[in-house]
Amino acid sequence: MCQRLKWFGHYMRKTETNNTRAAIEWQPTGKRSRGRPRKRWMDGIRKDLETLEVTNWEDRVSWIRHRDIHILTVGAYTYTSDQRFQAIHHRSHSDQWTLHIKWAQKRDAGIYECQVSTQPVRSIFVTLNVVDDKPQLSDSEDGLLDMMIRDGDFTKVPSASISGGPDIHVNEGSTINLTCVVKFSPEPPAYIFWYHYDEVISYDSVRGGVSVVTEKGDVTVSYLLIQDAVQADSGKYSCNPSNADVSSVVVHVLNGESPAAMQTGSAGLSNSSITILCVMILSWTFTRTDDQLR
Repeated sequence: MCQRLKWFGHYMRKTETNNTRAAIEWQPTGKRSRGRPRKRWMDGIRKDLETLEVTNWEDRVSWIRHRDIHILTVGAYTYTSDQRFQAIHHRSHSDQWTLHIKWAQKRDAGIYECQVSTQPVRSIFVTLNVVDDKPQLSDSEDGLLDMMIRDGDFTKVPSASISGGPDIHVNEGSTINLTCVVKFSPEPPAYIFWYHYDEVISYDSVRGGVSVVTEKGDVTVSYLLIQDAVQADSGKYSCNPSNADVSSVVVHVLNGESPAAMQTGSAGLSNSSITILCVMILSWTFTRTDDQLR
């Protein structure tokens, strides 16, 4: 005799005397023990699944990312342009399907679902936490890190950086030109979004004068151009590629001010003038000394 059993929100037909039903209806007494289910129940559930006569597992096992409800893999096939994701099927264990993520990043954190397309559908949910254990380096050490990465001492991971940061000063009425460089990416990013604070920059806004130019390649470069800068254009700007962590700078639109960062030209001119003056004095001194010796 058969009856309907409710299992994880779905119904399936099973016999009355099977291990799965016993595992579901069993009521423990006393303190609940922690850990994996007893082996006999796991074996019983596996046998119950085998009675479903499921074949062609390669077409039935999928990994789904819940952040954007994106099907990453089906069987051994990958359905994402991000080459960091790969499904691995262990031939020695035909019931093991692994989602492999290379160069894990913070944005990869979240819920992933392993789904088996049986009737009813079965799913296992996994929460991935990504911990950033990279050392925080100063600006002087950043160049050393780039050199070490090029020499192969570190694993190359996609990274984005905005040139000229962390603070950029521009005069009011001039053009804000921000350059975002994406390096060490196995493929060019599918997209690059620019943000002003937490708002995506609209290229067809009422303000006008905003444009973005992106050049994709082994090193992808995206240029954000904002013409006729005004005080309202000041603030935090972020470059957010599809395959790398976000990079940010703070733009200061100045109205007549002259911060130290914008005085390098004047400082250089003053130093040159001092150098020329010193040379003239030394030349005059040597000339006077030579005349006296004669």
